[in-house]
Amino acid sequence: MTFQTVEAVLSADIAAAGTVTLPYPGSSALADFDPAGAHLAICAGANYTSAGSDFSLTFGASTITFTNGASNVTLPKGQKLIVQMIEYASTASVDAGGSGQEGDIDVFPPTANKGKGKFKSKDNAGDTTTTIEIAAQAAARTYTVPDAGANADFVMDEGAQTLDGVKTFDDAPVFSAGVGVLPVAILNSTNIGTVPGTVTAVEYGDGFNHVTVLTVTAAVLVPDIPADAEEVGALVYTFPAGVHIVDAVHLDVTAIVEGANSNAVDIGCGSTLAAGDGATLQAATDEDFLDGQTIADSSSPAIEKSLAADGTVFEASDSKLFHINLAGTWTATEGDPSITATVTIAWRYLGA
Repeated sequence: MTFQTVEAVLSADIAAAGTVTLPYPGSSALADFDPAGAHLAICAGANYTSAGSDFSLTFGASTITFTNGASNVTLPKGQKLIVQMIEYASTASVDAGGSGQEGDIDVFPPTANKGKGKFKSKDNAGDTTTTIEIAAQAAARTYTVPDAGANADFVMDEGAQTLDGVKTFDDAPVFSAGVGVLPVAILNSTNIGTVPGTVTAVEYGDGFNHVTVLTVTAAVLVPDIPADAEEVGALVYTFPAGVHIVDAVHLDVTAIVEGANSNAVDIGCGSTLAAGDGATLQAATDEDFLDGQTIADSSSPAIEKSLAADGTVFEASDSKLFHINLAGTWTATEGDPSITATVTIAWRYLGA
């Protein structure tokens, strides 16, 4: 803990709750001092502390305001007021070892005789520093390193690992004799698609062979549902630029918001957004990824369907869009229809 001192002879009595303005000492400034620190003061042979509510300090842009405590004694005119102000803790570094002398740091668990964690460094190619920095976190986090089952190395891809709401992970699974552990998610973060705000995606694959898992949460269906036959849909994924082919789709619908409707509907997945006055999906491209499936009661969808796609190759100039589409003869209007589902797409990127 460090502090700086400022002194002033009082030109008037400072009664309880009274104030006096003090200068910053030397070349110090507002940013140097801790407003919440336990500052000390001496006046007329008596000691006071801000922690005990004897006084408080307000650090301004160019001056410091000393406020006598509301229940404190009057500080008399002509006496010297000495204030010791706590500074912010300076940046500290911890070194283990020195140049040419290997060092390490041991961290022990709470239970006796249960091992320890050790942090150490290997030689760099040159006299450089490798820094591990924790980026700004949105909330409290705990990151756990699981047991890999054997000594292991890992490689991190350069750059950001979150692209437009799509979580990506690098490196392919490694299978060796007696070992068959598949990583939680695998993907080289190239040749991946994007999602709208109501959808999150996890990508598996190697940059060419993909499995994309979409979590669709209340995606808005357009247009609004009228009380008649109508096709509606929602965009949930956009494939990357280039040539691709969709091999299979798994659709798991958990909720459809459609007002007072409880009628049968036709639901599928296609490269175009369904539109028109139809009780079933009309265009082939409304369901070229997943043929239309009949839901007997749209208020309780509970549909889970897997289907191989037709193998159509989408050229670079073709649609890159993936929609969930519905059609039905709706019995009531709904101004804000939506769908909640999980969609798994097996697809291949074939080149630019």
